[in-house]
Amino acid sequence: MPGMETPLLELRAVEKRFVTSQGEELRALVSINLSVQANEFVCIVGPSGCGKSTLLRMIAGLESCPSGSITFRGQKKNENLVSAQSRLRQN
Repeated sequence: MPGMETPLLELRAVEKRFVTSQGEELRALVSINLSVQANEFVCIVGPSGCGKSTLLRMIAGLESCPSGSITFRGQKKNENLVSAQSRLRQN
């Protein structure tokens, strides 16, 4: 489509769950969709504990993205980055 550029950053149906020490499932992020074009300014706001830092860590590749997809400049983020970083920290 003319005039449609590939987003700089795109999140589609991103979800993240954690299991508490009591074995309960905590849904930190549920079906997050976001599209950011080049030169756009974006601010993520919300109350404490709503998943802002988790989302940013996933975008940076510091947390895995078990559900949905994150693309940067049209390239899907490498989910193996987290395991590679974990190995580096252990050595």
